[in-house]
Amino acid sequence: MALTFIGQSSFDSTTTFDGTTVGGLSGITYDAANNVYYAISDSRNNGNGPVRFYSLTVDLSTLSAGTPQAVNFTDVTFLANPNGTPFAANVSDTEGIAVTNGGNVFISSEGVFGSPIAQPFVNQFNVDTGLQNQTLALPEKFTASADTTFGIRDNRGFEGLTITPDQQFLFAATENALEQDGTASTFNAGSACRILSYDLTTNSAGAEYLYNTDNATGISEILAIDENTLLVMERSVVNVLPSLKLYQVSLEGATDISAFDDIGNAPGIIPVEKTLVANLLSPEFSSLGFTPDNFEGMTFGPTLPDGTRSLILMSDNSFGQFEAFGSLTRFAAFEWDTNPLLSSVSTTLPAGEANLTLTGTDNINGIGNELDNIIAGNDANNTLIGKSGSDTLLGNEGSDRIVGGLDNDLLTGGDGADRFFRWYSTTGVDTITDFQVTEDKLCFSASGFGGELTAGAVLGSEQFTFGSAAGDASTRFIYDSNSGALFFDVDGTGAIEQVQVATLSAGLDMGYTNIFIFA
Repeated sequence: MALTFIGQSSFDSTTTFDGTTVGGLSGITYDAANNVYYAISDSRNNGNGPVRFYSLTVDLSTLSAGTPQAVNFTDVTFLANPNGTPFAANVSDTEGIAVTNGGNVFISSEGVFGSPIAQPFVNQFNVDTGLQNQTLALPEKFTASADTTFGIRDNRGFEGLTITPDQQFLFAATENALEQDGTASTFNAGSACRILSYDLTTNSAGAEYLYNTDNATGISEILAIDENTLLVMERSVVNVLPSLKLYQVSLEGATDISAFDDIGNAPGIIPVEKTLVANLLSPEFSSLGFTPDNFEGMTFGPTLPDGTRSLILMSDNSFGQFEAFGSLTRFAAFEWDTNPLLSSVSTTLPAGEANLTLTGTDNINGIGNELDNIIAGNDANNTLIGKSGSDTLLGNEGSDRIVGGLDNDLLTGGDGADRFFRWYSTTGVDTITDFQVTEDKLCFSASGFGGELTAGAVLGSEQFTFGSAAGDASTRFIYDSNSGALFFDVDGTGAIEQVQVATLSAGLDMGYTNIFIFA
């Protein structure tokens, strides 16, 4: 898997936005439907301002030229307790952030070892208001305490956080070992980190996995590729031994250590398998203009036209204090080559092949398999079908027919009048990144959805409404312009609960004519 440097931009510790100092950025996540990033600051509200996250955009074309204008902050959201009160000083050290399809973000804190001690957390917050609306229970082994023989380690807690593309699992990773699991990283040794999983269908903690870092390093971020594969960023926690590496990690075959409070009592543990993707301190990257820093945030950005993925890294400037690299916040972008199969004819991906890029100028088709596929069309009229798995389908130019299939899929039509097809209302929530109300169509099956939809026609005007719930018994599709969520209600009465079928951009001038019903 090849990583190609695109470009880098930076700004200094005096940068402000909406009355706040933009600094301490420790985690970043990407909302593809609205083309917006959210970046969490690790301010503890103890002199660096309220606990907060920022909304921002990243222009990859200008980032490649290194211009500061490539990163544009658009909003700041302050975290609040469930009762609406702002976070007090020294109750959190927020490090990770991961956006959901439902208008929320999960945020992790590694706790504060002060007086009193503030416990670590992995909680959910409304993305618009910052109000905490869900708490995930942490296993007791991750408790923060003055006991240096048990629990999470001071300033080495939940540094990494990510949600799988199908929105089924959340992963949180400790930067270094729990006290009872081993030592922190040293010049001559790595550390035994834990990766904790949550099942978001039940909001319960699940399997845990052992991740052994390199000497002198810790996990600074994790990023889910699928439910069994993560991208892990390791960076040095020992100043005399600089390091910054990306590893692809497989959870398959690794021992579930959740039943063991102390891994010393669990002989025969199989750690996760890690494969080096890139050593970012190598001349390969420095010769192209990449500058190392205290990189703590990592997220996939938009899928690029050739089917490769953009990868965004973000550094934490510690508000200009104690930083070996200076006081800059850096954003760096890379192209992550997923080694697609190239084809100039209609192709169904064979078993074991995950990604496909259509080439040439003919109207051809690309069909996926049971894996999480990335399928990119050419500039003609393509039919792209994802089948099962959490797929990424990219039409590019031309008037394309795009079928996500099962699970939660990421769909981009590109230029042209595109049609997004779906047969059933219960096969996940598809994110459509660029729906154009003036030319694109959402196409739903009358037989698959039910609700007495009329096949072969545009949706009836009385069957569409704006808001978050059906207006009456005639309503079938509801578009929430605040969140971009599109719901289907089979009866319009609430007797059968409505289901979300898609996430579009917020604020669209949607209407019933944007929806076509087929047999």
